[in-house]
Amino acid sequence: MTKWRYAFYMIFVAFSLVSLFFFDRNVLAGELALYILFTLLLLRKLWKGEHAKKETPTDGTPISSILTHANVHYAEIDLNEQKLWLKKREQIMKDEAAKLQQTAVYKRFVSFLNNPSKTLLADADWEELIANLECAIPNFRIVRFETEQISKDCYRLCVLIRYGFKPSEIALIMGKTTSFITKTRQFLLHKIYQVSGTAQEFDVRLLDIF
Repeated sequence: MTKWRYAFYMIFVAFSLVSLFFFDRNVLAGELALYILFTLLLLRKLWKGEHAKKETPTDGTPISSILTHANVHYAEIDLNEQKLWLKKREQIMKDEAAKLQQTAVYKRFVSFLNNPSKTLLADADWEELIANLECAIPNFRIVRFETEQISKDCYRLCVLIRYGFKPSEIALIMGKTTSFITKTRQFLLHKIYQVSGTAQEFDVRLLDIF
């Protein structure tokens, strides 16, 4: 509250006290109403002043600056948590891949790659490979539900990707061309995830299931 407003308020109060002896009750009633109004305005100004003091830092730093620094601080915490989670997830994926690649059926598929023949792997080999994967990563069954209406080869392709086989190796195991494997991965990306993208993007989504 400025000095001249305060002075005006004090003059009004003094005038009101003097008027008690010279004016009738109607005038006094009007003055009383104005007196109450000015009092409320004064209290409101005082409250705002106290409230502003509480929010203002002692070192004079603007509130907006403090809030900005706080947001950056929280953003840094979130970023650090994301980095830790990514590191942890990468380690989990490596551990799972190591377990899967230690199984006898996986080594059987690798042996087939090293000594390819005209005879493809038997259905029993595929079922064992799939069973091991679904046992280690139960969430991968979701992919089976999404692909079983297409063909069993589509799910077999997904399983090989999750085991870490390269596209050229998958083509050799399944008796297909590398181009066919690439196009099928792009097709499955759109079919399962309803997005368009590269074959590598589909691989990343499968590898992210654990």
